[in-house]
Amino acid sequence: MSVLLVDTGDFVLQLANAFKADRKKLIILCQNMKVTEQLFNKGYSVINASPFAKSSYRQIDFSELSEIIIGAKNIKKAKQILDFLNSRRKASSQLILALKDSVLNPEDEKEIEANKIISIPDLVSKDFFIELGKYNKRRNVEKLFSNIADGDNVLIVSHDNPDPDSIASSMALKYLLKKAKKVNVTIGYGGNVGRSENTNMLELLKIKMFTFDQINLNKINKVAMIETAPDGTTSYRGKIAPCIIIDHHPHRGQYNSAFVDIRPEIGANSTILTEYFIYSRYKMTKQIATALLYAIKTDTMSFNRGITSSDIEAFSYLYNLADLNLLKKIEQPSLSLEEFEAFGKATLKKKVVKGVLFSDIGEVKDREIIPQIADFCLELKGIKIAVVIGTINENLFLSARNKDIKIDAGKLLKKAFEELGSAGGHKLMAAAELKMSKLPKSRKEINSFIIENIIGNL
Repeated sequence: MSVLLVDTGDFVLQLANAFKADRKKLIILCQNMKVTEQLFNKGYSVINASPFAKSSYRQIDFSELSEIIIGAKNIKKAKQILDFLNSRRKASSQLILALKDSVLNPEDEKEIEANKIISIPDLVSKDFFIELGKYNKRRNVEKLFSNIADGDNVLIVSHDNPDPDSIASSMALKYLLKKAKKVNVTIGYGGNVGRSENTNMLELLKIKMFTFDQINLNKINKVAMIETAPDGTTSYRGKIAPCIIIDHHPHRGQYNSAFVDIRPEIGANSTILTEYFIYSRYKMTKQIATALLYAIKTDTMSFNRGITSSDIEAFSYLYNLADLNLLKKIEQPSLSLEEFEAFGKATLKKKVVKGVLFSDIGEVKDREIIPQIADFCLELKGIKIAVVIGTINENLFLSARNKDIKIDAGKLLKKAFEELGSAGGHKLMAAAELKMSKLPKSRKEINSFIIENIIGNL
C-alpha cells in the first residue's frame, strides 16, 4: 500500500521528511520543479504537476492508497481539491488534512469530509505516525473479519506439507475467526505432515488438520489461504476462490481476493497472525501463543535467518504468554528411522563446489526431511549455500539454504530451474519441484545438471 502526499503550498519538503524511513511507500504530487528535483534526488517518487488539475492524478492507482495527505496553508486551499480526492479514494483509505493552521470555524468543520485534520507540526511528529500505524493495523484486522459472516463454512488452506509456521498460522486464524463470527472452520492441506517435530506439535497442541480428501468441499463457501496463494505451493483445487490470503512469501502475482496481506519482508507468517491478536480485542490461549512462538523460532532459525523488528516484537509478546515447558516438549521429539537414514546419506553423498554443498539423499517419503537436512548442511564450516536433492514419486525436490548476503537463493533457483517446474523462495531459503521426465535419465547426470545450473547462475 502507498501514501499519496498532495502539496498545495510550500510544505512538501517538511512533510516528505517525516516519511524518509518509508519513502518507497510515498507518492508526492508537487508543482514546484526545483523542489521536485530535490525530492527525486533523495529517492522519493514524485509527480511534477498541479495538485488542482484532475489530469495530474491519471497515473495514480487510488485502489493502492492507504492514506491521502493534503498539505495546505489553510482550508480554503484544501477545499479546491478535497471533493475530487474524496470521490476517487476507496472507502478504506484515510484522507488527512495537514494545515498550517488546523483551527477551523464550525461551518468549515461541518463541510469538510476528512478522517483527520491536523496541524503540519503535529503531523510530522513521531507520535502521530506511531498512532497512525496502530490505527492502520486495527483497521486491517477489521477488514479481515468483514470478509466472513455468521453461518459461513470456512476452509483454511495451509500450504502443502505443512510446517510449524503454516500450522501455527492456521490454528491462530481459526481461533480468531470463530471468536469474531459464528462460523464453522476447517483447516485443510495437501501432502502430509512430516518431521517428528511437526507431528509432535499437532499432538501436544491438539491441532486438528485434515487432508483435502477428508473434507467435503461442497459445504465450503469461504476459503482463506495461509502461507500460500492460488499459484503457490498448494494442491487445493476447490471451486471457491480464496477471499483471504495471508502470506510472507514473495508476491507471485495480482490476486482478486477481498483481503490480501502479503509481507515478504517478514521472517515468519506467525508474526502477522500475532499482530492480528495484538490489534484485535481477542486474547490468545497459551496453546496458540506456544504454537506461534515455536513457529517464529523455527522459521527464522532462532533469529539467524530473515529476522525483522516485527518478528522480534512478536516473539517478545508471545514469550510472556506461551507455555515454555510445552515448547520444550515440541522441540525435542525422537528422530524417525527415515530421518536418521537420510542424514546418513547426506553425509556420504555430498559434493562441494565453490562453497556450495550439494547432497543427494535419494528417494524419501517425507518431503520435510529435505529442508531439514539443508538447514543442517548449512552449518558446516566454509559452506555458503547448501542444496539438498530428494525424490518423491516422479518429482525431484530441491531445498536451498543460503548465508551469503550477496546471493538471493529464491532468484537463483528460479533462474536455474523455472522452465523445468516450479522454483523460487526467499533470499535465504528457497525450493524447487521438477518433473523427472524433463531431466536427464541417470541420477549421476541429474546431479551434474543441477550443479552446473546452480553454479552457472551464481
